[in-house]
Amino acid sequence: MSKIYNIPLDKGYAGKNSQGTPDFPSGYWTGKNMIYREDGALRCRYSYVRISNGVIGGADKNIVDVFSADGNFLAICSDMKPYYHGTSGNSWTECNWQGGGQAPNINIGGYTGKWGWLDANPVYTNSYNYPLRFSSSGQNYNYLTGGTGDSFQSRYIIDHQNRLLLASLTTNGARIVYSEVDDPDSGYTSNYVNVGDEIEEITGIHSVGGNLIVLKRNTIWAKLGTYSDLTSDQFQPIMYGVSALPHSSIVGRDVLYFSDHAGAFAFIGGSAQNISTPLGYEWSVRSNYNTCFSKFGYWKYRDWLWVTDGEGAGYDRYSTPLVYDVKRGVWYRFEGFTPQCFTDLGNNLYFGQEGTTDCAYLFRYGVDIDGGLEDTIDQELQTPFLDLGSPFAEKYIRKIHLNATGIDQVDVYMRNTPSVLEYDDPTYTIESPADGEVINFDSSEKFREISIKLTGDGDMVVKGMAVEFEERR
Repeated sequence: MSKIYNIPLDKGYAGKNSQGTPDFPSGYWTGKNMIYREDGALRCRYSYVRISNGVIGGADKNIVDVFSADGNFLAICSDMKPYYHGTSGNSWTECNWQGGGQAPNINIGGYTGKWGWLDANPVYTNSYNYPLRFSSSGQNYNYLTGGTGDSFQSRYIIDHQNRLLLASLTTNGARIVYSEVDDPDSGYTSNYVNVGDEIEEITGIHSVGGNLIVLKRNTIWAKLGTYSDLTSDQFQPIMYGVSALPHSSIVGRDVLYFSDHAGAFAFIGGSAQNISTPLGYEWSVRSNYNTCFSKFGYWKYRDWLWVTDGEGAGYDRYSTPLVYDVKRGVWYRFEGFTPQCFTDLGNNLYFGQEGTTDCAYLFRYGVDIDGGLEDTIDQELQTPFLDLGSPFAEKYIRKIHLNATGIDQVDVYMRNTPSVLEYDDPTYTIESPADGEVINFDSSEKFREISIKLTGDGDMVVKGMAVEFEERR
């Protein structure tokens, strides 16, 4: 008598093990370019479009950092110059330098920069340049304090309680300098505070629900009280044993997300929750190189946390961005494009691409494939190896039931011992099954565990699948 096993697909993407085999708990799936639809079905990821016909800095350039303000876009390009794109028109214009002498080259090595905002003026900083203040339209820029003599090279910037804060100075990694209230031009020389041990550098600073949170190499600190000025005794460590990486943190919906080599974390209620456990071995590989820190983006409209983290040791992580769907608590893995910087404006997410193809444009993400720049999108969905509820019984497959459309190919992998990992070739391959078709088998191949892989080119939608089998003991 045959049995039917419904395969759960409700827990999101999971990484494969070190042998590349999909061994992970039931309910998860591996693959690429699949996201959940509102009704729980799995569909293709979104595509993207150019926001204008104009390119930034020349066709051979790419956007390294981007910021949105007042409907305008500001971008740092690989030619080490800033450009702005206004609310009208379709082209980028190089920003006009208002300081003395030649405009500084904006160094784009190692670390990306950070953007702040106070008094309607964007401010940009990184560890190589003195902080730069832009006009509200982005057309003009100058040094934050008008020159280099009294400016402060720093890695991080934030506006908090009507002050502009610069953190992790190149001269003192534990120091924060800050402006006067409602005056981003002054105060930095006399207004400063060191947070914790000066040997332990600050790796991020954020305003979370009105509270000032400071990430360091091995601790998380918080500013206590509502005083506008800052003193050392206001800062207290609230968590030890975390290793927040530089530039690998962001705030979304009053939740602080950060990463270290052990995983990606959500800092909620004074504790850090590891949200990257399903990624397993994949996260350890992606974060195994000290020069490849994760870059985060947050799409508020969808509550998606984006993680893309460069390339190193032959592994290109720009081409395989990860997305954490906060509302569902699941991960996705994308391929086919290479986002390296993000900005969120209105309901839209914008990004700049890394590489040499179409990388001089700013793109808007979130359109379906028939309206996007991609003609096809490679989809892949594979289940873990499943024992179908009977780990000690020999089983013979009879049918696969698919509640799905747009499938180009079905591959069926079978194994009889968990120690055998050489299932590079499928036991069965079925090409272009009809939508909703029941796939029949001759039941001659026995197995103890089975994995099913579906592939498509942008039209595949999967609502469910089941295996019908005979069991013999």
